[in-house]
Amino acid sequence: MTGERCSLRWRSAWAPKATIAVLTVAMFGMALLLCVIQLRGLSAPAAPPRIPAWLLAAAFAATELVVLHVEVDEQAWSYSLSDGPLVLGLFFCAPVGLMLARVAGSAVAMLVHDRPPPLKFSFNLALAAAEPAVAVSVQRLIWSGPDLGLRAVVAALAAVLAVNLFELGAVVAAITITAGKFPLAALRANVARASVFVLFTTSVALLGVFAMHTRPGAAGLLVVVAVIVLIAYRGYAGLFRRHADLGLLYEFSRSLRDGLTDGEPGPPQVGQAAELLHAEVIELALATSPGAATDGRHAIVFSMRRGPSDRYQTSVSMADDDWVRAAVARTGRSILIPSRTRDPALRGWLTQRGFRDAIVVPVFHDGQVDTLTAADRMSAITSFSAEDQQLLETLAAHAGVAVANTRLVDRLRHDARHDTLTGLGNRALFLERFERALREAGPHRPAVLLLDLNRFKEINDTLGHEAGDAVLREVASRLLAAVDDDVVLARLGGDEFAVLLPRPPDEAAALAVADRLHRALGPPTVQHGLSYEVDASIGITFAGRHGADPSTLLRRADLAMYAAKRGDCPTRVFHPGLETANATRVGRATDLRRALTHDELIVRYQPKARLSDSRIVAVEALVRWEHPTHGLLGPDQFIPIAEHTTLIVPLTEYVLSTALQDCAAWRAAGLDLGVAVNLSPRNLLDADLLARVLTGLDQTAVPADRLTLEITEGSVMSEPARTIPVLRELNAAGVRLSIDDFGTGYSSLSYLQRLPITEVKIDKVFIAGLASADPASQAIVRAVTVLGHTLGLDVVAEGVEDAPTWQRLAALGCDFAQGYHLSPAVPAADIPALAGRHRLSAPGLGPIPDQRLSSNTASGEPHNHRSAAPTDPDGTAY
Repeated sequence: MTGERCSLRWRSAWAPKATIAVLTVAMFGMALLLCVIQLRGLSAPAAPPRIPAWLLAAAFAATELVVLHVEVDEQAWSYSLSDGPLVLGLFFCAPVGLMLARVAGSAVAMLVHDRPPPLKFSFNLALAAAEPAVAVSVQRLIWSGPDLGLRAVVAALAAVLAVNLFELGAVVAAITITAGKFPLAALRANVARASVFVLFTTSVALLGVFAMHTRPGAAGLLVVVAVIVLIAYRGYAGLFRRHADLGLLYEFSRSLRDGLTDGEPGPPQVGQAAELLHAEVIELALATSPGAATDGRHAIVFSMRRGPSDRYQTSVSMADDDWVRAAVARTGRSILIPSRTRDPALRGWLTQRGFRDAIVVPVFHDGQVDTLTAADRMSAITSFSAEDQQLLETLAAHAGVAVANTRLVDRLRHDARHDTLTGLGNRALFLERFERALREAGPHRPAVLLLDLNRFKEINDTLGHEAGDAVLREVASRLLAAVDDDVVLARLGGDEFAVLLPRPPDEAAALAVADRLHRALGPPTVQHGLSYEVDASIGITFAGRHGADPSTLLRRADLAMYAAKRGDCPTRVFHPGLETANATRVGRATDLRRALTHDELIVRYQPKARLSDSRIVAVEALVRWEHPTHGLLGPDQFIPIAEHTTLIVPLTEYVLSTALQDCAAWRAAGLDLGVAVNLSPRNLLDADLLARVLTGLDQTAVPADRLTLEITEGSVMSEPARTIPVLRELNAAGVRLSIDDFGTGYSSLSYLQRLPITEVKIDKVFIAGLASADPASQAIVRAVTVLGHTLGLDVVAEGVEDAPTWQRLAALGCDFAQGYHLSPAVPAADIPALAGRHRLSAPGLGPIPDQRLSSNTASGEPHNHRSAAPTDPDGTAY
């Protein structure tokens, strides 16, 4: 264990150096004193052969040059076979020769290996001089020769043990003086390992003593054994270090998994990297823009440097020109710069940066290359190696993946709360900020401005939705520029925007903001060479005066906004009189809530037949309301109310449940029909929609492919980021999806391709023209049919009123049809008989009119020659 001495990094403080100098002089003095008192003998106590001092010096030098280094904390502990020559010298060399050989061998080894500074050189020579003095003194106290027996073995072991304890004390003292702390952890980690190594080395050396005493020619075998021992222990030490590195690598990976600082590795991760590499400096250079790191500039450097008390001090700075970092970022290949590099450019870089050695590796993430640098290995004995380079590359790979994943999660969180078209906050973010503003409100309560663009539909209809999207982006940009930084601006959907004023001092301040918004929209916008004037209507509500929760305030701002649309003033502040006009709607909403629990809602079914053979294959569920006062109400008289009061969710649930129960009853009677249920935009935004559908299918045992959910293009595209994933989940569950009123909504082929639908329904507006053989209507129906079939979709025609239209649709290749010609909506009990009659009817002839009329009259349906149910403003039939 003699190589332990002075492997520490020497500090530059004057006081520790002076103390080390005193310690060095003391050891030289002790060695000289022991020589005078104890070492009077000039010959070895054992019998020949004698080993000359020069040969022992060569052995000491060889064992010092071929050492085993083990690093613990910031210290490198060195183990050598020098105890072997020491034991041989105790028996076969004069004490003075042994001391001279030990000092000479140690001096040669240090000069050849690392040329230490003078103080360190002197300290090690003093330790080398004291070793033989201590060893011979202890040996002579126990055994003085010449017979080799048990006493000689005990004396040798005691001498070597005393030498190593003396060495250990000297080295620990030096470390404590220079590092400013007692190396308890390092001591614990090395004492047991060193003791085993010393015992083994001494035992092998004693075997050599006995062998050489008996047969001098056995010295060669002793050398072979010593080399084998050294190789074996070096392998063990390598395994030990790799095991320790694996533990630290696990901690590093777990730290990355637990979270990064602002999407980048922070002090915990960088500190662990420094510990793994035994480096005093770790630098992470982050490019401020893609490609910036490749020129060595425009990078933020996050560095950690070992400071007093073994703590890492962090700093952040802008990088100067650094050609090594730039080369690594440009090539994507790491660079290892050991302390003994002969490359003048790399040597100059080390001098410029003030490093002794370094490794620079790339960090890949998000198409960007950053760099990670480890510098100044803590051990003065060893420099960074290829294994260290590979380890740092592994850390960089882990860090790159963690950074990429963290940024991806951040982007997903951002996208979930922001509008993808304009970049503004969406409804979820607006409500979150609104609720926070209400909680934190002081004397000045928040205000809401609800803004809706006027005549925006004209731009969509004239120039298409791509131009409409461009207008929305420009509107968002203008609105954002017109409000202060503390104002929350969000796009709620379509052409509707909301502005949250956190603390307006009075109503005049809110009106002033509305005026700025109007003026921002004043300049015309140019799309496709055409100039359009975009203006808006704004409704305003104030928290406290007009409501205490976001829902109420937004609803009343909506009333004020629609009042502005109907009047001459583009901005209206809510007042209670605006709700008077809605009294009927409010009362009807209360009635509708009661209707849901008092069985006042009834479901009728309109058949859908295959055009090729008039066979009824499915029905569409349509809801009616038997109001106790107003009689039978169509969906256009209560569906909009349900939409605005959130009653649409339980209403849809009632229709879905009833339709599935009736479908199950028909199946039990041997009639296998599909059933279609309409969904509104609010249903698609309902987080429990999928669960409700799956529960209904499970409770009724209706196969998923027998249920069709009809949606409109507008309902999907109001918030595609939220609605499309819901549709995909429903489709994955086996539920069929149909686009209702196709051709009247967005009609975007790119979105149509993204939607997981199985069917399109051509709106009755286009079907009506077929009766008069209108060429345009025929062209549209033919085009939609070909498009649907190309995409693998079924095509259904709505509103078929007569036999000629039925026949023309069949000729055009349309798959299915529904409408008054087939049957109006009828009660569930009439469906089996109606389906049975159509099994017997000839293809294309349709049903018998008076049979259908009698069934319709019995159900209480008014005979109005309309094939489909009335629709809500979005075009969704119920």
